[in-house]
Amino acid sequence: MTVTNHRKRNHTDADLRTGSDYLEYHVRMYIETLLWLRDQHESGKPEGTLWNAVLEAYLVHARILIDFLYKSNSRYDDDVIAVHYFHDLPVSFNPLPNTDLEDWAKEIGGRLVHITTKPMPALKSQQKWPIDDIASGLIPTLMDFLKVVPDALLADGVREDCKNHLSKVPSPIKPLSVHATT
Repeated sequence: MTVTNHRKRNHTDADLRTGSDYLEYHVRMYIETLLWLRDQHESGKPEGTLWNAVLEAYLVHARILIDFLYKSNSRYDDDVIAVHYFHDLPVSFNPLPNTDLEDWAKEIGGRLVHITTKPMPALKSQQKWPIDDIASGLIPTLMDFLKVVPDALLADGVREDCKNHLSKVPSPIKPLSVHATT
C-alpha cells in the first residue's frame, strides 16, 4: 500500500459506500461487545478468557471508530475516514476535539495490540479500561456524523442500521471501568 497524507482523499462514491458498510460492521460490533461486557459485569458472571476476548474486541473496534472520526489524514490510499465523505462539499465533518478519546486510541494501540518491550503501567491482565468513558465520547460523535453524512455516499440502510445499533445503549451511560482478568 502507498502511504499518503490526504485530508480529503477523493474516493469514488462507490468506494465510500463500501467503506460505509465496513463502518456499520464496526459500529455493530462495538455496541454488541459494549452491551455484552455491561451485562456480564452487572450480572456478576465470572470473568475469564471469554471476557478478555470480548474486552479486547471492544477496544479494537473503539480504536477503529475513534480513528475514523478523529483522524484528519489518511495513512494509506485505501483508508476511509469521516472527512472523506465531504470531499466534494463546502462543509466538512469536524467533531469537537476529544483528547481523551484520541489518547485512549493511542493507548489501545500501544498497550493492547502489540507485543512490546515498552514499559506499561500494568500487565495486560491488570490494566483498567474505561469502557463507558470511551462510549460516552464516541457514541454522540458517531450520531453527529450520521446526521450530516450525505445519503448518496452511504450504502443502503447503513444510516438506519448504525442508528439502531447506537440506540441500544441507554443514555446516560453509567460509569464503568473494567480490566482484563488473569
